[in-house]
Amino acid sequence: MLVIWSAFDDGLGLSVSLPVTAGIVLVATATPFLAAPGKAKAAAAAMLRQLAMEWPIWLIFIGFELTAAFLLTIHLTPDDMNIVTMGNNDVMQYGASALRLAGMESSAGNVVGYDFNTLSRANVIGAFGLLGLASSLFGQIPVAVSTAPLVAGAALAATSVAAICRNIFRLPWILAVLAGLALLGSSTFTLVAGNYFLAQTLRTGLLLAALAEMLRVDQNETAGRTFQLASVVFLYGIVVLFVYPGLFVADTILVVVFGLGCQVFGGTERGILGRVVRGAASLASFLGAVALIAVLAFRKAADGLNYFLGLSEHAPEWPLPFFSPLNLLGAPIHWQIDFARFGVIEFGIVGVLGALALAAGWRLRGVLGGGPIALVLMAAASFAGYLLTWLHYGPSYQQWKFAALYPLILGFGIPSALLAFAWMRAPQPFGRIAVFIFGAVVAAADLVAVTASGKTMIAHGVRLSRDLYAMQAIDDLGLERGIVVDVLPFPERMLAAALIAKTPLFFTGPTYYGRQVDLAKVAPGFPVLRRASPCLKPSDRRLGAVLVLTDKSIGTVPLDVRVPFAAAGVPCYASSGLSGVEPDGRWNDGQLVALTIRVPHIPGPLAVKLEASAFVHPPKAPRQRMEVSLAGEPIDYFEVTKAQGAEYVFTVPEAARQGDLIELRFSLPDAVSPAAIKLGQDNRVLAVKFASFTVTVPPPDPHSP
Repeated sequence: MLVIWSAFDDGLGLSVSLPVTAGIVLVATATPFLAAPGKAKAAAAAMLRQLAMEWPIWLIFIGFELTAAFLLTIHLTPDDMNIVTMGNNDVMQYGASALRLAGMESSAGNVVGYDFNTLSRANVIGAFGLLGLASSLFGQIPVAVSTAPLVAGAALAATSVAAICRNIFRLPWILAVLAGLALLGSSTFTLVAGNYFLAQTLRTGLLLAALAEMLRVDQNETAGRTFQLASVVFLYGIVVLFVYPGLFVADTILVVVFGLGCQVFGGTERGILGRVVRGAASLASFLGAVALIAVLAFRKAADGLNYFLGLSEHAPEWPLPFFSPLNLLGAPIHWQIDFARFGVIEFGIVGVLGALALAAGWRLRGVLGGGPIALVLMAAASFAGYLLTWLHYGPSYQQWKFAALYPLILGFGIPSALLAFAWMRAPQPFGRIAVFIFGAVVAAADLVAVTASGKTMIAHGVRLSRDLYAMQAIDDLGLERGIVVDVLPFPERMLAAALIAKTPLFFTGPTYYGRQVDLAKVAPGFPVLRRASPCLKPSDRRLGAVLVLTDKSIGTVPLDVRVPFAAAGVPCYASSGLSGVEPDGRWNDGQLVALTIRVPHIPGPLAVKLEASAFVHPPKAPRQRMEVSLAGEPIDYFEVTKAQGAEYVFTVPEAARQGDLIELRFSLPDAVSPAAIKLGQDNRVLAVKFASFTVTVPPPDPHSP
């Protein structure tokens, strides 16, 4: 960690050099051997023997990495950037911050009005640093290798679960691996990772690894157990302070309490005192959870019960169905019943499973030790805490991003305890075969469901074309004044800061960095980054297949090309009097629409074919009259009567054009708002929806001389 930290010391404002830090790490590593040279050889041999004994873990970790990479990138195609995000754009912000750090930049950064160093110092530096390390290892910019640390964190979490199930719960390797696969396939974990909450994913893997080590110490060590447990707590505190400082206090409390639980349940296995301590701890956990629910969430709990019993029609504000208690136990995504009505039942099921797991732990305490019992109790307490936030926040960001993390991390303890009890008590061979089948079905259900969910990310998630890498070429153009980023989709605006490292950036739309500029106030000729469209000017610079560096003026409409009014990218027209963009066009809003288009320099008249539909509702709005004028003179008149759309063609004389510009006016005297004729609450004054236009050269008039 020190090496990673110091590698970016300029960006962080630190003064420790890389050679000094590397020396410190080497000395710290060698200190035990230097302090006891006579035992160095024996210690090294013991370490090698331990690594050799753990070879299944390394193979399992590699397998989980491949599985996590497959699950998280299943929705991508070879033409997509290897970026995992289902809607959250933290990946872009991480990439931009890591780009600053990896470049040894101590300045504020190239996004105007935003200081990347402030974010790096105060936020999740571990995520930035590890992303920068991946960038150095692969020799690519951070955003291009952003999946690497995410997959590593997911694989570490699953491997830790498998190690606990194998070494602590004494399950066979196959069942232990199935438990890890169930974690990778759980809906909450998938959504945390799929939204690129990198710090949370890394911290989940590290916390599970810490718990695995604490359980190993509790089970195998006798002398110095307290010191070793305290050492794990201390080391994890240092690690989480680096990876996710915001959860340092909460995580430290959790591992301390867990360590105390191991001491209590592992150190008092026999006698009346042990039974009293265990019973008191169990009763306190249960009564505490019930009391908190009753005091802090009574109203919503009562609403849910009344709604379930049919005593009230008021549905409580249950959260999104992805994040139910059963999901936190590993239930797959989209495999749920009516959530609002049956949320109470779900908590009942979780409660019964927890009670059964606790009972199984008591029965097996002589075999498993006190650690698993402490783990089940911690899981039960985490579910109780999750219930409070579930009832308090409802369907909110806080409810699943933060409240779901602890039950997610610990929830495997309940099914693992039940599997361990079933495995040890099942008659051979058929009983154990049944346990295998059950574990395989659960893991397969999770993986099938999350795989299907991954494919649906295409519809509501984010896919970014590899052509967007062309943004990097902007740094080679020497644009010292900067550029305006006017790329329409939010992820592409965020991506600009992760790919463009030197050129000053202004944004017209919302980003995590703020909205810095109004395009209307940008000086003529100032560079603007936009998506390409059919309407390019000779001075525009193409950047790959989808982007163009242009200015804010409208482009030139090519002949015989249909131009949708809803098209994004370089604008093909300027307008006033039109409403917002809809998928199939734009409505007018008022009785006058002005439309300006730029056409090629060719002599003679031009024809404009307009695709439009009418807002009609007989008898109050039976038709819409539309008069077209140019340079103040009427050139055509139409009655638009078809709600499904039709084509209207008019001719633009060469004498009426102003150079290469055509400035059209559409007068709509019959425009009326739907609200005025009792057709809803839409107050826009509607007449015609403009779908597209096409500029052509009209055929020669046979009657002209």
